[in-house]
Amino acid sequence: MKIFLSSLSIGVLMKLHAALPDVKPNVLLTFYGLHNPMEYLNRYRHMIGDIILDCGAYSLNDLNLAQEEFEKMAHKLYVQYKAYAKRAQKWYNFVFSFDDDFKPDSFEHNLERLLEMERVGIKAVPVLHNFSNQEEEYFIQKGYDIVAIGQCQGDDREDLEVLWPVVDKLYNSPKRTKVHIFGMTTPRLIRHVPVYSCDSKTWLDYGTRGRVLYWNPENPGLDKTDILYFPKRQNPFTTGSGVYYRDYPHLESFEQYIGDKLHIGLHQLNGLQHDKYRELANVLYFLELERMITEEQRQEGIVFD
Repeated sequence: MKIFLSSLSIGVLMKLHAALPDVKPNVLLTFYGLHNPMEYLNRYRHMIGDIILDCGAYSLNDLNLAQEEFEKMAHKLYVQYKAYAKRAQKWYNFVFSFDDDFKPDSFEHNLERLLEMERVGIKAVPVLHNFSNQEEEYFIQKGYDIVAIGQCQGDDREDLEVLWPVVDKLYNSPKRTKVHIFGMTTPRLIRHVPVYSCDSKTWLDYGTRGRVLYWNPENPGLDKTDILYFPKRQNPFTTGSGVYYRDYPHLESFEQYIGDKLHIGLHQLNGLQHDKYRELANVLYFLELERMITEEQRQEGIVFD
């Protein structure tokens, strides 16, 4: 399984490459708000594994605009995205379709966007937003290589009983359709379904809020994720997730882990560039998670071309 890090910053990428030059993270770039993509596609491409392109519809929907304003902005973004994807698709491992409608009845609207992109020569990955109307059947019948699962209003993607049947149907289709899940890297979910890839911005969101993820092998159970909290001004009180790092019972093991892998210590996680180093530690967590789940899939006979 591949885990794509959403819009991985150049600064963190360079720090990772300096510490682990043979490790190449997978990166998802978002067209909405995209600046200077050639940095990734040319200058730093040798540091990256696979690289994929998303339209940024999630960011647009997140603005909570009035319907008329949303449609205006969506159309403008669609025209720009279609023009860029047509020219740049050869630089990406794959590009996603323009799926600006997240509602349960969005199939026809998003399908028309997909077909329009195909008519101008863009090979785009379709995105489904409904588990209840068997959207996946259409893409299986049409022989798509990859299908993505986006936000599904009314369908709980966090429920394995809801998520698994759709992914399993695609995986066991005649063409063994690959599945990409947007914005989902929760170990208790992705390790139990035959997913080809997923993406996450958690490496950034947690890092900027003082949280560092650590896969602690001493934890019982399947999900061994711990969250260490590094507060501002050494104030341990917080309403968010995580254990104040000074109170963390496995702090010595964590220090050895980041020291051996990244050649950094706690002083970097609290220093002048603390955000970048916390983000770097979170990137390492997802790289380790990707490796672990890929091996589990291999042992279960789940192998992708």
